[in-house]
Amino acid sequence: MRTSFRRQIDRLLDRESSNGVPSNTEPIDKHLERFFNDDETYVIHERTSETVHTDIFVVRPNEPEGRDYYILLTSGMSALPMNIHENHHDYRYGELM
Repeated sequence: MRTSFRRQIDRLLDRESSNGVPSNTEPIDKHLERFFNDDETYVIHERTSETVHTDIFVVRPNEPEGRDYYILLTSGMSALPMNIHENHHDYRYGELM
């Protein structure tokens, strides 16, 4: 049986982008699976977007592990390059954490 977080990710991976912008959801999902339990995480889905679909992955606090804060990660912002200074060319694809 798949957890609700895994079902949310499956829906994201199955969703076709109407504007041809690639999705980076799978690498972020794999990272979260490696470090966090499914019951610690959930996704806030953006409903509509004209260009880049951005979701926010939320990791709940885990007091027994000493983490008394939420972690927020974006998914979707790095689908297209940012317009940044030429000296920072390597960082044109970015997400927030």
